[in-house]
Amino acid sequence: MTLGRAFYEDHRGIVEPPDAAGALAPGLDVTRAADILWTLNHPDLWQLLVDERGWTPDEWERWFAAQAISSLLRSG
Repeated sequence: MTLGRAFYEDHRGIVEPPDAAGALAPGLDVTRAADILWTLNHPDLWQLLVDERGWTPDEWERWFAAQAISSLLRSG
């Protein structure tokens, strides 16, 4: 398995438990949720925002958490 594929599969494993619990946002399946999480957590995005744009790691972490929650989880 390539490193990129393993990175994706790790993210798929993260979204499987919320899916099993019925906590994913309406209309999301495991594959789409993994795609979203993989994209949000991709090292290139960190590099762009932290290294290139000067965000602090704490700012990135707060942004990432807010984006992941609002994009992946059922509200309420």
